Amino acid sequence: MSPSNEPTALTLSGNGQVNIITTKPPSPPVRLSSQGLLIRGTSGDDADFRTISPLPSQGLRVSEVIEDLRERILPSHDIQEVSRENHHTKPLSSREARERALSLGASGNLITAEEALTLLTINRLRCKEGYLFDAARNRRILADDHRLQGFWGWIERARNDSSNDSMIANGLDLNYVGVCDIWNNDLGDTLDTRHLEPDARLDISKVIVNLVREQLNLPETRGCETDYPEHRRLCLRLCGAAQTHRELEELVRTLSADSQHTKAAALAVFQDEAKLAYLALRSHHPTQAHKLLAMAIAGAAKGDTDPDWEDTCAEIAKELTDPYARAILALVSKGDWNSVIQETTLPLKYRIEVAVRWLPDDELTEYINEMTAEAILQGDIEGIVLTGLGPSAMDLFQSYIRKFNDVQTPVLAMSHSVPRFINNNPNRARFEAWRETYRWQINSWKLQLERARFDVGSRKFAVTWDGRKLIEPPRQQVSLTCNYCTRPLTQHDASSQLSPSTTGEVVHPTPGNPLGTSAMSGMVCPRCGRHMPRCGVCTFWLGSPDPMSKACLAADAGQQAGKPTQAEMMRRFIVFWYVRLPNATVSVIDEVLILPFNFPLFLPCGMGYGGGRVWCCF
Repeated sequence: MSPSNEPTALTLSGNGQVNIITTKPPSPPVRLSSQGLLIRGTSGDDADFRTISPLPSQGLRVSEVIEDLRERILPSHDIQEVSRENHHTKPLSSREARERALSLGASGNLITAEEALTLLTINRLRCKEGYLFDAARNRRILADDHRLQGFWGWIERARNDSSNDSMIANGLDLNYVGVCDIWNNDLGDTLDTRHLEPDARLDISKVIVNLVREQLNLPETRGCETDYPEHRRLCLRLCGAAQTHRELEELVRTLSADSQHTKAAALAVFQDEAKLAYLALRSHHPTQAHKLLAMAIAGAAKGDTDPDWEDTCAEIAKELTDPYARAILALVSKGDWNSVIQETTLPLKYRIEVAVRWLPDDELTEYINEMTAEAILQGDIEGIVLTGLGPSAMDLFQSYIRKFNDVQTPVLAMSHSVPRFINNNPNRARFEAWRETYRWQINSWKLQLERARFDVGSRKFAVTWDGRKLIEPPRQQVSLTCNYCTRPLTQHDASSQLSPSTTGEVVHPTPGNPLGTSAMSGMVCPRCGRHMPRCGVCTFWLGSPDPMSKACLAADAGQQAGKPTQAEMMRRFIVFWYVRLPNATVSVIDEVLILPFNFPLFLPCGMGYGGGRVWCCF
């Protein structure tokens, strides 16, 4: 028999020999640590182990790390080859171009293990850099991904509307809705949670009309004939395109000065401002290509188009990669707004803007529903302008997670609307699964402070418009107890059956005062009256004031200023407490004890005492 524990088989060879064949053991599993390390070697010899780490990123922003990877994996000559190939094939859509930029490891170019590990650590680096709920900061972190920057720009506008209650009308909360919700007058499963009065039954269409006319004061815009002008104006506002003529001129001037001539001209063309588009292409040091594009706009404004003109514009468009220039040529060549909408290289929100302005009502309904379904199916992050942060966004993000294996952005985005608007069981449970997965990821990255910030920040959104909390605070995990009577050193006595941190309202009087008199403040237990133990380093009673502290000296010098407040008294004391941790996990980071209920305990000195630890609290 074989000496190994692997399965064996008795075989008969063609020459008549009988052999025992032992199957080879399966390959050991390959495990990637949460820190992005890869360790290879055989289990029999420790000296054979080799550690492969991601590329060094010290001192670099995560966007710079990604740009460096793209330069390594996709050299400039490869990009030029791809561009030449695209001249003869259908150009990539806005979504496909982003997916290609994110799929560096699947582009056909061989990458090293270090580069692959670096790609796997992008989310950790973003989290470490502060990728959380600050939309402006997130856009700076995402300098390498313009589509995600636009995504957080939309969330920032929606969050500003939510903070000033500008999207609440007639008892209906329309915050974080999308174009599809507004145009179809359909808020889906969130309708009940958006009613400020549970029994109210409102006509959504009338609410939108009142919101646009009386509250938002949105300007009139150019567009086609429609039966729903207020709906279109609100949809344009959700696209970030509800500007007055003066605001449009200022935007075009700013973009031109920033060398974004074609984008400035396209935004003017979308609002049928051909003269403004012409001026944008002729100002601020235009190139020869900009001048030719301006000439095309001027020629189209005269209305003299023929097949030769269309063919010439189409041939020029094939040589261009700029989506805004392609959209302008698509319009000036045919004079049909459908040609602009079909220009998929243009970002989705601009195609939606053109459709909302210029498509007839029936065609617009069909187009919006079609694009919403496609965005959900493809997990297109640009589809947020259509779905908002409602139930449809949950399906969109499910496809996004399945495609990119990235739960970070969906959790941060949907924290704004779950459970405030989405509180039904299927979607709420799905979001909680994503949230716990992301929390587990952050903990595995050893970024406990970022995880605490995420927990606190996400709970701030779980409130109604009037400030009512929708999520109960976590149960108390840390209690401060006397070392002698083991009673809590708080004003909550044992008669309260609920945790103080759970209710936050029920407070019972206790026999003593934790502050006590000025002579014994913080030095004795408020229940048994026993002294706190002495510090093993300075021998002071734990709780006694440090006579050499600056706070004490300043307080003694300014006694004539008046009676100190309670906060000032507490700042004078160095209080040492015995901390009892029943079934709690507490992190000690940079000599700071991080507690779940935001009670920081600093550790300049600490010692074992009575089976526990004594921490020094300033």
